[in-house]
Amino acid sequence: MVASVSLLSTSHPPVGHGGDSGLRHCVCCLLRSRDVLKQIMGEWKAQISLRVRQAFRAELEDFAARERRKLGNVAEVILEWGFEQLKAARSIDRLLKYKIRPSTGLPKAK
Repeated sequence: MVASVSLLSTSHPPVGHGGDSGLRHCVCCLLRSRDVLKQIMGEWKAQISLRVRQAFRAELEDFAARERRKLGNVAEVILEWGFEQLKAARSIDRLLKYKIRPSTGLPKAK
């Protein structure tokens, strides 16, 4: 968290903070700093890790390159969209029963 380092300066007065040297802040000050950072930087995101087949990853990377996007961005969009579909279907079994039919009118991407 490089951005939060500058917020932890020694200029914070130690008054009412247990007499510490000013190097540590109270929880309320840290929470306020986090809220300011969140407003500046937008919504904070959490990292997840998952394993996929190598061929699937290569296909995702190719698709991301064609779209001029990063792999993480493509994966995020797919995951969020898929989760919305799962919530609507209310179960994985029901979700997997319905498949999107490929359109015959559009040429296949190379």
